[in-house]
Amino acid sequence: MLKEWKTLGSRVVYETPWLKVRLDTCELPSGAMLDGYHISEFPPIVYVIALTRSGQIVLVRQYRQGVRKITNEFPAGAVAKGESLEAAARRELLEETGYQADEFLLLGKVSPSPAGNDNFHHFYVAHSAIPVQSEASDDEVETTEVFTVSFAELNQMSFSGGLDGTGSLAGLYLASHHVENCSICAELLR
Repeated sequence: MLKEWKTLGSRVVYETPWLKVRLDTCELPSGAMLDGYHISEFPPIVYVIALTRSGQIVLVRQYRQGVRKITNEFPAGAVAKGESLEAAARRELLEETGYQADEFLLLGKVSPSPAGNDNFHHFYVAHSAIPVQSEASDDEVETTEVFTVSFAELNQMSFSGGLDGTGSLAGLYLASHHVENCSICAELLR
């Protein structure tokens, strides 16, 4: 039977407002010692799968330095300290797309990298999203281009490499299950 590791100590070796790296000293179930196991600490992340009243899905296109390309993703971002997950989802949708919705439903959460990251990605669906700002509010680092696609186009994008990031793909998986069982979604996606 599997057993958890015992964490005997931790020390932070790098820290910024967005990322903290710590080294853990662990005792394995076998009794062996492991010193210097790297863990990246990130804030929780929220993703929003926003369905418009016309049955479209709201996406953002943005440049991502990590992969050095322009990507297509669901609106997403970090949860601020003291902010609820739903409040963060509402804020991110508005900031990145200019859209808002009355109803937000938590679909689930996924660990993006359980071996080395300590955070979770949380996925919300927003029903009947409408644009309330002419464009998204850009900041110094993040500029987005907002566009919409049908659910069928979104599925095709996922198979052709046009939907980027494991978070967006996990969100599509959770949203697909939700859409199959949601009367509101059936009406919106007609």
